This record gives sequence, C-alpha cells and structure tokens, in this order.
Amino acid sequence: MKDIFIVGEDDVTKEIIRVLVSKYAPNLRIKRAEPLRGSQLKGMIGAYNNLSESIPVVLLEDLDTEDCAPSAKKKLLNGLTQKEDFIVNIAVDEAEAWLYADAEGLASYLRVPIESIPQAKPMRMGGPRARMEVDTNQKTSMHLTKELIFHSTDSTLIKQIASSDGRCKGKEYNPAILPFIQNMWNPENARLRSYSLDSSIKRIVRLNEKYAGVID
Repeated sequence: MKDIFIVGEDDVTKEIIRVLVSKYAPNLRIKRAEPLRGSQLKGMIGAYNNLSESIPVVLLEDLDTEDCAPSAKKKLLNGLTQKEDFIVNIAVDEAEAWLYADAEGLASYLRVPIESIPQAKPMRMGGPRARMEVDTNQKTSMHLTKELIFHSTDSTLIKQIASSDGRCKGKEYNPAILPFIQNMWNPENARLRSYSLDSSIKRIVRLNEKYAGVID
C-alpha cells in the first residue's frame, strides 16, 4: 500500500476524505490527517505541493465565495505548478453539500422529511457548462444548522446540531454529523447529484490505480 497525507479544513472535511479513500482507494493508506483553516491552509500550499513528490497529498477545500471550482483551485495554488500527486479537490459549495447529495441517507439519519432537503439541479458557476450540484441558496452548513435540523423529530440531534447562542453550529455538531459520514453516507448515491464530488472520486480512483501493487 502507498502512504498518503490528507488535508481538510475541519473534522467533517477530513472524515469525508477518509471515507472516500477507504471506499475507492484500497491501494492507499492514510498516514496522517491534518486540519488547516483559511490562511493556514493557503500558507502551506507550497509545502504540500512539494511534499507530494515523496508522498501523495489529498486535499479538500470548500468553494466558499468563489464562482467555480477552477477559480477556487487557481486562487489556492496562487501561481504554483501543481505536482502530479497533489490532489486538490473543491467541494461545491462546501463539504456538507456532498452529504446533502445523499438525500435519502441524510433524511433517514436526521429524521427529516426528504422533501425538506434541497435538491440538486444543473447550475452554472462561472463556466460555460451547467454542473449538477445541490442548491441551498446559502451555505449548506448554515442551511443544516438554521433550517433543516428543525424539521427533525429527534430532539437530541436538534440540540446537538442547531445554531444557538450566536454560534454558527451547535456545540456538538461534529459528534452528531461524523457518525453519519462514517456509517451511513453513500457517496455512490451522492456523486450522481454532485459533479464536484464525482470529480473528486475520479481523482482518488486514478491515484489508487497509479499505486496498485506498490508497497511502502
């Protein structure tokens, strides 16, 4: 197996990468997972790019305020020539949108009506072609913590996830969401509704194929 590093902005992002590597990359083994936010991440891009020459690096960042994934990736690299084994993935609009893309699984886990989960639709985001992505008309994590969770019949999940006391997320947001990613999230279902997820899966599969039979 080939060792790799994974890099994500938070625990949800890192767990999504873990699941994708586990499901689609049996030839890869996560040696280290690093959480880096905002300016920290941007300041380390050159180091990760160089590191990938010796150990592949799989990174996941949110689209946030950029118009499209290519624009976000270009801004993140900031003029660097991307190394072959530096796998940069951009979640549209953020990692939670990939969870929404498995609408059936998320509805079951959160105990909400599936009709309350925004659906995916073809959207144009700065490019000439429309891409299938979940449309919440706001950041997906905000929709989850301020709207969707209040449709739940599970009072414990509401307390864990709901935004309160001026917080963007509930105090136990991660303990509530991570089990869904680990045990119920179906990326095969979700990739049908998210072009950015599907593209990321394909990148991970290609990296896995490159290192088939390699023993570190």
